[in-house]
Amino acid sequence: MKRLMIFSWIFLFCFASGLANAEEMAKKGTESYTMSYGGPVNLLAMGKDRVQMNYEGLGIQIGEGLLNNSSFRFMGALQIVKGVYDNDFGLVVFTTPEGHQAFATYEATGRIGASGKGIYTYIGGTGKLAGLQGGGEFTRISLRPSAEGTIQGYNEVKGHWKLPETKE
Repeated sequence: MKRLMIFSWIFLFCFASGLANAEEMAKKGTESYTMSYGGPVNLLAMGKDRVQMNYEGLGIQIGEGLLNNSSFRFMGALQIVKGVYDNDFGLVVFTTPEGHQAFATYEATGRIGASGKGIYTYIGGTGKLAGLQGGGEFTRISLRPSAEGTIQGYNEVKGHWKLPETKE
């Protein structure tokens, strides 16, 4: 019985250590998220057919991947001509539940009041996310905002990420 107890404790310790090391060793992977967001928007009309839109907001991200359950803040701008935009560009700062941050840029095209498509690129991070690289694609679904002067919607995201190898 004593041998069984010792074996059980050794097995439990090795198994738990292996799980912790396996999690620490993950240096790349794929991701699939839904990003829900909202925030204020500023519009500058330039005649009848052209509008400059500057926006910012906050949101949450849920799904599978390195940044699951992260909050995020974003800022961006685009120019709309006859309801179409092909130059949406912005920056995002993600904050994980542990407090690490990831930084990304994005570009998108689409039509106001309809879905848009875009790409994103990770450009670094802090803490355990320092040196983060990767990116992917997203589909933006714009919703009718609940207040004038705001935007609301969500993005369906699919991509990949990679962290630098640690030197020991």
